[in-house]
Amino acid sequence: MAYIIIIQSEREKALALESYSKGPANINLFPIQSVSTHLVVDSKKEAIDSMNHFKYLVEQRGINRLFHEGGKNIKEKKLQDLIFLSINKTSSFVGRECYTGRGNVDFIFALGEFDKTVVEVKLGSASKKALKHGLTNQLEIYKKSLNTTKSVSVIVYFDDKQKRKIERLLEELNLLNNPGVITINGQKKEHSASNLKAIV
Repeated sequence: MAYIIIIQSEREKALALESYSKGPANINLFPIQSVSTHLVVDSKKEAIDSMNHFKYLVEQRGINRLFHEGGKNIKEKKLQDLIFLSINKTSSFVGRECYTGRGNVDFIFALGEFDKTVVEVKLGSASKKALKHGLTNQLEIYKKSLNTTKSVSVIVYFDDKQKRKIERLLEELNLLNNPGVITINGQKKEHSASNLKAIV
């Protein structure tokens, strides 16, 4: 068995060596600056990465076909099912429909008690008022209840009118380029790559 101790100063290095002077010889001490950044795990980053992976599956891999079965747009609960099934490669515990004390949040990404991110999913077909409430009041209530400051919002739209409505709202709330607000194009794709004309 090997032991890895991450240190931040020469003093910590000396204390670690002193503490383990009579212990195992196979101890590796690493200054914190030398640890690769990909080892630093953050629940919000993992939530954003997971939602962007779902965005990629919808917009580039054809998952949007499941959004329009029977000629109707997907319901929010089924959308949550698809998102949950797409989540992988995360160190976080991912809870779905978790009760916060003030209602159920769609998803929670958690790395222990002190690093939690709430994720709310909305449909672009909702009214502007409902979307605004979800992006502001609702998220703040959930965050306060769970004692966290981290949140991610996902909005799936199904036509250009919904897209414009969402963009205007995000601009109004100063969230247009916020990485924690992810918009997904759930519109039907009319053409496959084989039918697209090359641009000369």
